[in-house]
Amino acid sequence: MSSKFFTGFFILALTGATVAVQYYCTQDPESETPSFLEIISGDNTEQEDLKEITQDEQENGDAVNTEQKVSESADEKGAAAETPDEKQPSEDLNSVSSSTEDTASEDEKNSKEVNSAADVHTDGENAAGPADEVKEGGTAEDENADPGKSVSADEYFEQAEKLENEGRYLDAAILYMKATELGHAEAPNSLGILYLHGAGVEEDYTKARMLFEEALRRGSPSAYKSLGFIYKTGRGVPLDSDKALKFFMYPAEQGDAMSQNEVGTIYQSKSNDEAYKQAAVWYGKSADQNYEQALYNLAHLYKEGKGVEKNPERSVSLLRRAAEQGYSFAQHDLAAAYGAGDGVEKDMIQMYAWFTAAGHSLEASLDYRSMLGSLMTEEERMKGEAAGEEYYRLYGSHE
Repeated sequence: MSSKFFTGFFILALTGATVAVQYYCTQDPESETPSFLEIISGDNTEQEDLKEITQDEQENGDAVNTEQKVSESADEKGAAAETPDEKQPSEDLNSVSSSTEDTASEDEKNSKEVNSAADVHTDGENAAGPADEVKEGGTAEDENADPGKSVSADEYFEQAEKLENEGRYLDAAILYMKATELGHAEAPNSLGILYLHGAGVEEDYTKARMLFEEALRRGSPSAYKSLGFIYKTGRGVPLDSDKALKFFMYPAEQGDAMSQNEVGTIYQSKSNDEAYKQAAVWYGKSADQNYEQALYNLAHLYKEGKGVEKNPERSVSLLRRAAEQGYSFAQHDLAAAYGAGDGVEKDMIQMYAWFTAAGHSLEASLDYRSMLGSLMTEEERMKGEAAGEEYYRLYGSHE
């Protein structure tokens, strides 16, 4: 659901010696997106407005025009996601769920079958929309199957999620595809994410986009975020911050913390006073839900006085909240704040401690800790390391 770093400096004074230490944190969003959007002051985009994006693409021939369907049949396509034994749906589910060890050649074959079977058709006349006879939660039945053994779209989807969480991406893709066949609203989005990252299937940005658009037509809330992501990053589509903003805006207005943070980063990328103010507003909404990246981003606005009045103490408070959720970049920057005495009293032991916690994920934090340790007594280092390991135990750390 990937980063560069920007550089700042702080001066560490200890035992009469002045040491310049360079520190960094994750990239300011204003440099993340090459093309900038126009500020939309007070724009309350409705769901219908967002769907016009894909409708416009349909008119231009750029978007998929029908509901996502899996290939017509194994005979027509020469490949299907089912096993070579043509098992019944319930047998497929049990087979994929079992702890078997596939050979590399079998995995490659299955991956190709999924890629073939997941091709999206564009024949609008034969498409079945979410309100047509194919319904979410429908069942896969066969006249020769035993009564009660049919498998619903929801069951396929739930099992696919479990397999994905276990790292069994190819097996998950097969079941997401089956759920998609049965009209599940979220399954195309989940399958699209696997294609986006090349997890279990060949990386294919175009196919991912088509699946996201299909999920959007079926009413998937997650599809708004997926489409926002690809337009923000230019994955398989021209980079378009304006479209990304519209897609993210709908779930953001519904209270989704991640989307609120993304809206903030897009506004901040405009790099003007009004944009910074809008960014601060959306970061604030997300931070109110303790979304760690929003806490971190808002902390830097307060540190730099962009869109808000400069307030180093408020910046440190926000960094601490993010750090205590295990956000390693916030832990690193909190350590830097303790070293610079910026918004908090200088404390070399706390600086060492937070570099220690962040160092479980960020190698550079350990480098700074090592530099700092050479200026501390053995007792101070031991206290700092003990505190840092306790922070890691309590809060963990992750990139």
